[in-house]
Amino acid sequence: MIWLCVYIYYQCQCSYRACSAIVAGSALLLGLRCRKPSASSIRNWVVKTGYYVYCQPPASGDWCLLVDESVSIGRERLLLILGVPLGGWGFSRPLSQQDTRVLYVGVAESWKSTAIEKELLALSKKLKVGYCLSDRGNNIVSAVKRAGMLHIHDCSHEWANHLETCYAGNEDFKGLMDKLCRVRKKWVLSKYSHLMPPKLRSKARFLNVFPLIEWIENILGAWGSVPPEAQEELSFLDTYKPQIEEWVVLKEVIKSMSLILKTEGMNKGTIDRCRSLLDIKCTIGATKEFSRLLQQSWEGYADCMEVEGSN
Repeated sequence: MIWLCVYIYYQCQCSYRACSAIVAGSALLLGLRCRKPSASSIRNWVVKTGYYVYCQPPASGDWCLLVDESVSIGRERLLLILGVPLGGWGFSRPLSQQDTRVLYVGVAESWKSTAIEKELLALSKKLKVGYCLSDRGNNIVSAVKRAGMLHIHDCSHEWANHLETCYAGNEDFKGLMDKLCRVRKKWVLSKYSHLMPPKLRSKARFLNVFPLIEWIENILGAWGSVPPEAQEELSFLDTYKPQIEEWVVLKEVIKSMSLILKTEGMNKGTIDRCRSLLDIKCTIGATKEFSRLLQQSWEGYADCMEVEGSN
């Protein structure tokens, strides 16, 4: 009964009450004699299962640590460290949540580099750390270096940082985003709400700017079917056509590099393929500067790829 409830919860991704109803209905159909489990009991079993998995000793071999600090939870912040055993990882597909294991979860009012270093060193006594992966948070980067571990920047954050360097002060980009924001506010409860642009985050906006670029592509591609009144509201898009073309190029390049690096990992072969892609596609305007910044950041990994000889 316990195993069935936990299995249904994880595999069907439904609520505790839905799990209870599924088990009761299955028992009725199959003629099983059992009481209907309560939602609170199923939650208790799921929590205990998670804690049991968390307490299991780590596998032998090298591990990759994924370190991140969350946004504030009230006055406190969450530090999460996930681990990926590299021994059985073949770099044949993108990483998923099922491939990771929770190694540490901690809550504190602040996470300074010394506190993060302490937890990293504690983990290094339990398992062999190959390298750590994170964004460019100063406290995390400092903690990894102080712990004497190899640090690799997350490629998505790396790309977003370079995009911000290229476009944060760009007046054309600011103007386009401002006008799209006005259109969104105007259309939110109108008859054109199905056409309004997606929301752009105020923080880390360069991490999710490409859905907005895809929306612009779709609108321009179906311009003939857009109502005349909406066309008039969106007429400013033609003014920013050169900038939009740059973003479309960057979107396609980053999508291709993401497929390469997140599937096959970072090594000499994949980096060379990404360099070729950048040299061919990113040749004008801010795309050229993005290519320069990104290839320059890869130079910092040349020594470790030479030593490791692998991903």
